[in-house]
Amino acid sequence: MPLDPPTKALPASTAYNPAEIDLSTASFNAARYLAVTHANTSFPELQTALDELRKTTSDKTAQLKALVSAHFDQYLSCHEAVRALATDVSTHQRETETLVTDMQNLRRVADASLAVMLQRAREQRRIRHTLSVLARLRPILELTGKMRASLRLQDYDTLAVDYARLKHQNSRIANLAPSLKRVVTAGHETAATANAELLRRLEDMSVSVTDQKRVINVLTALGLVEKPILTCLTKQFEYLERKLVEIDGQESSKLGSEEVMKECVAIVGRFRSGLWGFICELFKTPAGNAAATSNAITSVEAERVQHQAWSILSTCVKLLEHHASPPSAPLLKLLTEAFRQLRCLKKCPNAATLNANIEQLNEFFCYKFRTTITLAYLEQNVETKCMDIYSSTHSEPLQRVLHAGAAEEPLQSHTSSNSSRHSSRTNTRTGSASLAVQESVQVPATIPTVSMSMPSDPRQYVFNVLLQLITLRSEVEMSVGGYPQCWDYVRSVTDPLTAALAEFLQDSMRGLDNVSSASILKEWKCSHLLVEARFFQLALNDLMADGTKTQLETVEKQLVQAKSGDQANAGHVTLLNQMKHQTKLYLLALQQ
Repeated sequence: MPLDPPTKALPASTAYNPAEIDLSTASFNAARYLAVTHANTSFPELQTALDELRKTTSDKTAQLKALVSAHFDQYLSCHEAVRALATDVSTHQRETETLVTDMQNLRRVADASLAVMLQRAREQRRIRHTLSVLARLRPILELTGKMRASLRLQDYDTLAVDYARLKHQNSRIANLAPSLKRVVTAGHETAATANAELLRRLEDMSVSVTDQKRVINVLTALGLVEKPILTCLTKQFEYLERKLVEIDGQESSKLGSEEVMKECVAIVGRFRSGLWGFICELFKTPAGNAAATSNAITSVEAERVQHQAWSILSTCVKLLEHHASPPSAPLLKLLTEAFRQLRCLKKCPNAATLNANIEQLNEFFCYKFRTTITLAYLEQNVETKCMDIYSSTHSEPLQRVLHAGAAEEPLQSHTSSNSSRHSSRTNTRTGSASLAVQESVQVPATIPTVSMSMPSDPRQYVFNVLLQLITLRSEVEMSVGGYPQCWDYVRSVTDPLTAALAEFLQDSMRGLDNVSSASILKEWKCSHLLVEARFFQLALNDLMADGTKTQLETVEKQLVQAKSGDQANAGHVTLLNQMKHQTKLYLLALQQ
């Protein structure tokens, strides 16, 4: 068998990869392995070794064939057994896969079924733990609800007690969970809300002193405000100062003297009934108790309290002095109450400046000013009674004159000629003037006993009434002209008298309806009434009320509508000028 020509031997120094000659590696190279192994072997040796290898291979093949022939039956049985085993293994594998799938499905079903139970079991354990914690902390956590209920019912005393218990549990509250700490925080917020409401109550002047003391005690128990008594006084002082500024400022123009004095007396009464007690308690608080610790004040604060208290009281006294004049019974009653309240202010311990100021205030206001204003009231009261007597003395005869004039026919029978009427009016006017001169001298003595008969000429009646009014006015002005009540007394008499004159004119105008429309008497009466209405508006304008003025204007309009024309207007002007001239004569007579 011919051999292939020998391969040229590779030099030993040729580099190679060790992995290529390693039989255990995947990169094994047979040619490289032979080249490296037999790099120095001669060709004859290689040929000899190849022959031996061929012989060995042939022997091994023969042995294998013999072995196979000898064990062929065993091989077949083993082969069948292996095939059967492979079939069983495949079947078992399929069954195992089915079982695994069923197990997975079962596990999913079990997990879905038991997840709720497991979750509930965990929640149950957590709830039991929470309930045990809540049962242990129940007294603390219930305090917040009680505090809210007390705040809703405005039971601040109970709220303060519960809040003190809540603050006492600080050591146990520090280790609570955040959710439970919120409950405790809500308790502090409730206490802060109650504290704010109580502070607003201190600003309310309508709250009684007993309620204010209760508020101060609750604020002390809560401990959220330093120096509750000082806080109460500060808020009350600020309110009173604002009130006094409003009274003494622009608002005083809208208030009368009595209203201003009522406000001042109320402020003084507030001092006596409540604020003064708080001031004394603030200055005399004993050391060694909780109240002393919470209400102890510095010297600066004590000085400020004394200054504010004195400023408010002195301002009230100034307003009372300013609005007490002119004195009257209601004002004097208010002053008496103020005097009583100020004299009830006892000395405060450790407040020498305030005590000295109050003592000086009582000396001046409650003694000197009280004496002066009381004597002034008595003097004015006597003068007022005298003026009332004087007014009633003069008003009675005037009322009789008016009633007599209203009862008699205002105009005499119009039967003479026009010239006779003119002569009668002239003579009557002259007689009236002389009567006025005579009566003006004897007015003070004759007015109380007036019993004159009513003149037949209505103009004489009108001028007599005018004379009485002017005489009354001059007498009152001469007697009490220097007093502010003078004009009030004049108007109190003249208003009803002028109102009676207006009623007399209106009744006379209604009486014209009973006279025939073409009658000369009706025309003359209408003209005369129109002149009187205009004259009353001119001469008695200052002596009549607004309603009387309106009534006379209405009468004038109705008379103008009933009597119109240029000739009638000229007659009205002539008569009116004559009556003006007669009035001047009366005034001249009164001035003599």
